Amino acid sequence: AHPPPTMAARRRSRSPARSRPDDALVVPPVQVPAAVDVPAAASEASEAVLAAFMRFWAVQQALMLMFTQLARSSDQLQACLVGAALVYPSPLISAAALASRVWANTSIAPFVWESHLWCAQTDLTLMLGFVYLTKDRRCRTRATAAAASAPAVTAGA
Repeated sequence: AHPPPTMAARRRSRSPARSRPDDALVVPPVQVPAAVDVPAAASEASEAVLAAFMRFWAVQQALMLMFTQLARSSDQLQACLVGAALVYPSPLISAAALASRVWANTSIAPFVWESHLWCAQTDLTLMLGFVYLTKDRRCRTRATAAAASAPAVTAGA
């Protein structure tokens, strides 16, 4: 007795392409889409999401600062940075606003509530994300400029 056929052999025997003659296997030409810079598109999408989040964060922080009535002298600087982040949520301005809030939450140590520590950790993480985003944007700008200024290489030259 013969051994049972393997799974690959079963698939080949059921394949509709095997039952057709070879000339029926004509592959249509493949349309290749225009090149898309996936990392740049992903970075732009993440910038848009972070900008929207930053606006929500700035509104919440502005309301909080308004209800504390700028109790400390440093609150005025924070209010200016938070307002700037609300109007123009660029990574650099957002990182500065977040840094001011991290400082505000940690400068009163050791007399801090647990919520101050959670806010400081969250703001510090977001601040580092904005710093990375700024660095990533600068690297992409330099790479694009270098590619544009590079001499063209042609085959056979």
